[in-house]
Amino acid sequence: VVLLHERGTTVRVLTDRDYSAITGSQIGVLLKAGICVRRDMSSVLMHHKFAVVDSRLLITGSLNWTLTAVQGNMENIVITE
Repeated sequence: VVLLHERGTTVRVLTDRDYSAITGSQIGVLLKAGICVRRDMSSVLMHHKFAVVDSRLLITGSLNWTLTAVQGNMENIVITE
């Protein structure tokens, strides 16, 4: 995601308010890279896991966007154009 942003792709992230505090969360990395991150500040959990890239790609699946999930879990991801 950071590499896409650095190449000029429009990247915006929407997450729930608690995700930044989860161990392994990459929200800080995204913010440091200059990526727009918006947090839903309601008290309910937003359990969606998806990204829309450059208004043309959809990335969705069971993957939590953490290092633990990427490196150690059995997850699924679907990318559609």
